[in-house]
Amino acid sequence: MYRRPLQSIVRNIINVSASRATLGKIDAIHRKESMRAMTETFYAAIFGYDEGILLGDGVLAAALWRNMFKRQCEDPRQLELMSLTANRCSSSILWTGRTCY
Repeated sequence: MYRRPLQSIVRNIINVSASRATLGKIDAIHRKESMRAMTETFYAAIFGYDEGILLGDGVLAAALWRNMFKRQCEDPRQLELMSLTANRCSSSILWTGRTCY
């Protein structure tokens, strides 16, 4: 359903990162390894969010805790609010085709 926008986001991230890497004079081998790792991390996060939206709030909260909070969330209310926002935004996109912001 949202494959094209996701591919567009990834393509833009890669283009911006590649152009910034050339400015910093990073060699091609390290740049390629970094880009591969960044892309894998991005897709893993998206997969976790999708799984959380489909399977429920607990799974979504776990994905957010791992990816957004880096497993260091002191206040569970922040995680709850983030989970509610992600659910609201995903519902908005699915039903109206527009983002919630």
